[in-house]
Amino acid sequence: MKSLLAKVTLSEATELIRELMEKLCGDNGRSFFDAVKKIMRKDNSLISQLCVIMKVVTIKVNKKLKTIDDFQEALKNAKCIIDGSANYILENSPLDGDITEDEMELVIASAKNFGIDEQHCHRSHIYHRAIEFGSELCSAKIGLQAIVALASQLKNGEELLIGIEPLFDSRGNLRIFCISRRIDGELHLIGCSGDPKLIWGLNKRWIFAHRKISQLLSPSK
Repeated sequence: MKSLLAKVTLSEATELIRELMEKLCGDNGRSFFDAVKKIMRKDNSLISQLCVIMKVVTIKVNKKLKTIDDFQEALKNAKCIIDGSANYILENSPLDGDITEDEMELVIASAKNFGIDEQHCHRSHIYHRAIEFGSELCSAKIGLQAIVALASQLKNGEELLIGIEPLFDSRGNLRIFCISRRIDGELHLIGCSGDPKLIWGLNKRWIFAHRKISQLLSPSK
């Protein structure tokens, strides 16, 4: 990353990454990806890492899930244990707007994918870099849709942090959602710390909204 940014500005590099991601997510994404790989000189370059590791996934929107009770029931049916702090912020999540599309795109990436080092791997910086690289924070409703859709795909020992605006728990602490499948296979929805200065592991995976879905929400009638 240092060799790349020594020659171009961060904003220039970011714009290039955005253009690459748009092409990779397009109808001819696979062909474009194969072409880019052929001309890459170094597999460990910043662009190469992003093309290979940063994932854009499409999930189906469950339009039956509209209320807090709906999401709680869906998680219960998925045999997901909702921990105390997670349940509190779930019950106080703003579920404004209806999702009008049948599908939506999400970005799954780690802080390492965004070129962040260990000393700067705190939540506020991860959010800032995610937005720089063409993602958006999830609304509470989009985040919960992502949790329901992706929970069953988690392998034992895996977890996903949801990139939402933090919500206050009953003690006034900021929390974000984390969906985790423990080593024993138990699925848990956890209210993780939303402290903007808390340092996270470089390889922790986060979910953000793909920028193309920013117009998915329409005002509720």
